[in-house]
Amino acid sequence: LFALFTIFTTIPRATAQTELASLFSAEGTVERQGAGQTSWSTATVGAGFGERDAVRTGERSRAAVRFTEGYLARLGDRTTLTILALDQRQRALELNRGQGYFLSRRTTALPNVRTPQVSATVRGTEFAVEVTAERTVLTVLEGAVEASNP
Repeated sequence: LFALFTIFTTIPRATAQTELASLFSAEGTVERQGAGQTSWSTATVGAGFGERDAVRTGERSRAAVRFTEGYLARLGDRTTLTILALDQRQRALELNRGQGYFLSRRTTALPNVRTPQVSATVRGTEFAVEVTAERTVLTVLEGAVEASNP
C-alpha cells in the first residue's frame, strides 16, 4: 500500500493555466468560456482568464477586464472577446463582435486586436473598436495604429 501511495504522489500533475486577465467589473449578463470548451458559464468579478479563454456580454450588459500587463478593456453589450498569447511580452485579442474600449497608462502595454475584417497594432494608450458583421471601426483617442486586413 505504501509503494502504491508513493507512485501516485510522485506522478506530476498538470499545471494550472497562466492567468492573463481577470474580470474587473460586470453589469448584467457576463459569461465566460474556457479554452477548448463549447459551453458558456456565468462569470463573476475576480474570475481569471487564460490563453484562449473568452468573455461575452449579453444585451444591455457590460464588463471590464483587467490584464496583467496593466491595461483595461471595457466591453459594451453583445460583445465577445477572446484572449490570445502571442508570446510572454505580446498579447493579442480577438474581438469578433461588439464594442471594446482599451486604456493603458503605458504605451507599450496594449495588445494587438484582431477582428473579422482588420488586424490592428496600436501604438498609443487609448482606443476603441466596434465590430459589426459588415465592418470594423477603430478609433484612436491617443497614439497611432497600424491596421491591415487578415
